[in-house]
Amino acid sequence: MGFSALEGDGSSGLMVIAESLGRAEERDGLPLRPHAPSGQVFQRAVNLGGISRKSLTILNTIRCKAEAPYPPEAVAQCRQYMDAAVAE
Repeated sequence: MGFSALEGDGSSGLMVIAESLGRAEERDGLPLRPHAPSGQVFQRAVNLGGISRKSLTILNTIRCKAEAPYPPEAVAQCRQYMDAAVAE
């Protein structure tokens, strides 16, 4: 708990990188949850675009729970995980 995993299989070749975990994301361990405020906006965009959420790769820049404004150390600490996801 408190660290988000990647979501989706990436088959579309599209990657969505959100900022950080909210409460719902922290609880579920996944980014941009459809029942969370930001996740609802994102899900509407996915639906309007006719894109399958499963076909995306969705992740957070800061994959642990952090409070804004995000200290540079938090971004630096999590960058290795984002870089690895991009490389994959």
